[in-house]
Amino acid sequence: MRRSILLITLLALMLAFGTTAYAQAGEVAHTVQPGENLFRISLRYNVAMATIAARNGINNWNLIFAGTVIYVPTSGTTPAPATPVPTTPTPPTTVEYIVKAGDTLSNIARQFNTTVQALAQLNNIVNPNLIYPGTKLLISGTPTTPTHPARPPRQHAGCRQLWKWAGRSSVSPTPAR
Repeated sequence: MRRSILLITLLALMLAFGTTAYAQAGEVAHTVQPGENLFRISLRYNVAMATIAARNGINNWNLIFAGTVIYVPTSGTTPAPATPVPTTPTPPTTVEYIVKAGDTLSNIARQFNTTVQALAQLNNIVNPNLIYPGTKLLISGTPTTPTHPARPPRQHAGCRQLWKWAGRSSVSPTPAR
């Protein structure tokens, strides 16, 4: 009886660990940790997010789970960039931009048709993930016009509750003047 249980347990363990896929040559097996995302993993291994996603069949780059083993190609191969649509380039200008709360170099670069690397190099920024409100940045690029209307500012949860209460009780939540 003991031999049967031992044999079944051993067989179950072999099946559980025997079917694991292994990284191929030129790849690293990475176990996703809590709080990690594809962007952070791509920075860690210096590999494009698209390359990691393609290798692992990830369709939604924002949806990876802790404990998942993903394979990161380390051979430096990146997918071919999409062919750019020819446009008439406008000459870049250098402007000064003051960082606001919530700004990121990525958003600023997108706003001025430039790259994060160009902004970091022009402004001697060592860590592109660390910028402070009030910092003056020199930007060499052409500002884009927003294609979507500005969103109204978000209300604090207490304001929403006040508006709900006011709607039910026929009282205006705006201060009297």
